Amino acid sequence: MLFRSHYISNEVFEELGEAKERIPDFLPEGLNLRITKSRIVDSALKMLLRELEEKGEASILVKLLLKEKNSKKIRSEERRVGKEGRTG
Repeated sequence: MLFRSHYISNEVFEELGEAKERIPDFLPEGLNLRITKSRIVDSALKMLLRELEEKGEASILVKLLLKEKNSKKIRSEERRVGKEGRTG
């Protein structure tokens, strides 16, 4: 296993910790399965990448990335318009 560092938002980091605490509640009682944040991230990425391979541009990952880009574009435009309104 390789150890790499990747940046995630504070919001996702907090949700990851919450998921780590909740997942054991969904597993059969007595199952000795170690749940770690790394294991959750690895599983989630495998699932997303598999779906990306199968569905391409219709995948959830592509849709989320496009939605995020569009949201950033809208916020950037709102800031630009706001600055023009204050100076004009």
